[in-house]
Amino acid sequence: KGLQFFFRPDWSRLKESNVWINAAGQSFNSLGIAFGSMISFASFNKYNNNILHDTLAVSSVNFVTSMLVGVFSFATIGNIAYEKGLSIDRVIDSGPGLIFVVYPQLLARMPSPQLWSVLFFFMLLCLGLNSQFAIVEVVVTSIQDGFPNWIKMKLVYHELLVLIICIFAFFFGLPNIMQSGIYYFQLIDHYVASITILFVAFFQIIAVAWFYGINRLTKNIKEMTSKNPSVYLRFCWLLSAPLLL
Repeated sequence: KGLQFFFRPDWSRLKESNVWINAAGQSFNSLGIAFGSMISFASFNKYNNNILHDTLAVSSVNFVTSMLVGVFSFATIGNIAYEKGLSIDRVIDSGPGLIFVVYPQLLARMPSPQLWSVLFFFMLLCLGLNSQFAIVEVVVTSIQDGFPNWIKMKLVYHELLVLIICIFAFFFGLPNIMQSGIYYFQLIDHYVASITILFVAFFQIIAVAWFYGINRLTKNIKEMTSKNPSVYLRFCWLLSAPLLL
């Protein structure tokens, strides 16, 4: 029943804008689009790196892992709904509820629940660290590229800049662990990581495709890969992506 709920869409819900915002926000978070992490990490590539190959590889792996997590989650939710005698939509939860309520209920039912719980929350910790490395790298790279001479003169060491950014991030993160922390967390999650990121992506694609120009971008890619990007990709950059956003 959980898998039926997952794979059979409720077409009437597609009229709601919130569904599309959440779907786009989840895709952007999952792929790391518009956060700057992809651009920062890609800057370490070789000059003639095959961009299309990397894009397809990252998108495909992300799709497969997302589907795997979706199947696992909805099978679990279906099982809990069956045991409690409730409908799926009464049990379903997102965000912190899914992680800290639904998954622990599943783990408690498995053999050796202590082992699975340790592994699960250790995985969550690693996932959080991974995201932090990417986001801190974006901020560090942006500041270093924007003010290279000032950084060399004033801070001297790259590690000092990283330390300052981490200290700032630590203090800004403290409200999330207060009594009302979950309220702050959900405000940030909804307005920063979902809605705002769509605006950021829209202005990025407009800046690159319209202001920098498709022709110049095409020439850059040909210099790097010895091939022009396809007509389909150029259509996506120029019209399709901005219109969808």
